[in-house]
Amino acid sequence: MKTFGTGLLLFLFVASAIGGWVFFNPGPPDLRAAIDTTPEPIDERSGVYTSADGAQHRLVLPALDRDFYRFNLDRWEAAEHIGAAELADGPLVRSGTQPYRVRTLSIGDPEILEAWIFEPEEISGTGIVILHGSGDSDRSNGWYALLADHLARAGHVVILPDKRGSGRSGGDWRNAPFSLLAQDGKRWLGMLREEAPDLPAYGFVGVSQGGTIAPEAARIAEADFAVALSAAATDMAEQLRLEVGNGVREGAPGFLQGLLTSAFTARAKRRQPGFWAANGDYNMLEQWEEWHGPFFLALGEEDESDNVPVTESVRRLEALPEGQRPDWRVYPGVGHALMRENRFLPDFERDLFGWLARFSGGDGTA
Repeated sequence: MKTFGTGLLLFLFVASAIGGWVFFNPGPPDLRAAIDTTPEPIDERSGVYTSADGAQHRLVLPALDRDFYRFNLDRWEAAEHIGAAELADGPLVRSGTQPYRVRTLSIGDPEILEAWIFEPEEISGTGIVILHGSGDSDRSNGWYALLADHLARAGHVVILPDKRGSGRSGGDWRNAPFSLLAQDGKRWLGMLREEAPDLPAYGFVGVSQGGTIAPEAARIAEADFAVALSAAATDMAEQLRLEVGNGVREGAPGFLQGLLTSAFTARAKRRQPGFWAANGDYNMLEQWEEWHGPFFLALGEEDESDNVPVTESVRRLEALPEGQRPDWRVYPGVGHALMRENRFLPDFERDLFGWLARFSGGDGTA
């Protein structure tokens, strides 16, 4: 009986050790499979489509693999993946007057990065490179397409790339230091200056993690401005703990929340050890203080319960000396997407376009 008890304890110990090892070593996230198909050309089938009554607006562009994407321009939705036949037979028709044209760009050797450039029919704004958020992120994302559409309609020339290791871009984002992603942004801004050489200013609009990187990208690219949407003014490790803790609080009793938050935070870091070793202490405000250029930060108040430590970010912004702070605003009633009912908050768009108008002399209206 004693031997049985000892064996049972040994079994439980080994099982617990194996379970703990599996939990804390989940393996890296998958990198998207390489796309080896040739996309459709951007031709007369691409562009903005409207319904007969003018109430519906869609943007049609070649899909990254085959066929087409149809993006909803009235509200944020996932892109539809449609064939050419459905495009021809649909209830919407291509608008006779297009607000902008879209072309494909590529840079790099041997790692090729790809993008779309949105060129307004009437250019009245700046040149903007959009920087993507965390994880796999590319041009098929309807939120980014909607942002590019709104910026282009406001007169800005916009490059919307595939993040490295995403879409049709080569490379690997999983353990990339932010300095490498900032270099990618610099290269795209250099391309934008070549493609549209006579604009009054050039800069970045970074989204979430892309906003964290925006000040460094602006510094090394000698940009005229940078914008961060839904990015934390804390370091990355602090942001991760808040994000994990918010998820834990949804399903765990109070007395376990601290322990589980620590465990799942450690697990997240073990999933991408190279990434967290390189970027865990990375801080957007410290990068901005090295650059000290024009910088606007937009935060959704409800993001405190999701991705971004909004309260702590504001505290750190307010702790900077008077006259040596970036511009920022916190928008009540919206979260990470800065949207209400899947549409950009009008106050946010007004502030963003008005702030960007400083660099072009326009009125900031779309």
